[in-house]
Amino acid sequence: VSSTAVTTSISEKSKLTKEYNSLLIGILAAIGVMSIRVLLWIFLVAPILLVELWLPILSISVMAAIISFFLYKRVEKKSAKNKVDLSSPFTLMPAVKFGGLYLAIIAASKIGGYYLQEKGLYLTALLSGFVDIDAITLTVSGLAQNNEITSSIAATAILIAFVTNTAIKGVYGFVFGARKFAVQLAV
Repeated sequence: VSSTAVTTSISEKSKLTKEYNSLLIGILAAIGVMSIRVLLWIFLVAPILLVELWLPILSISVMAAIISFFLYKRVEKKSAKNKVDLSSPFTLMPAVKFGGLYLAIIAASKIGGYYLQEKGLYLTALLSGFVDIDAITLTVSGLAQNNEITSSIAATAILIAFVTNTAIKGVYGFVFGARKFAVQLAV
């Protein structure tokens, strides 16, 4: 399930309650899982990139877990009233959308790289981070594995997309959620 979809869904739920800790834990869990998933994609496609990326990406997952632990300690032990509405990850439309996004990012990466060299790739990574981290991670990892770009350029592009995708969740909190919740999420 997309961590961005989880963030927007949970942010919408924040308008229905004043108890935000449980909701924040859900988003932090999604960010933690996203971090592990990015490392898995890198490991599967271009393991050489792990040398530069394992520490910064894993540190986000660890921080999400630590913050979640402290928030959990503050949550009252009562049954969850809020459920997150998520669609099945096994439907066809999300796969088609991901495929389209993946192709668009490959094309943008090639075009941007051709005309703007690594700056074009970095811009593509920044823009793709607004929506998805998987497609740019797979694209850039593949380019590095095929020696079309250096490991350093690939690692920088992935980090740009990763940081953008993580930070944009705070913005989505403001767009979709209660203001007080959004401030806590941004922090």
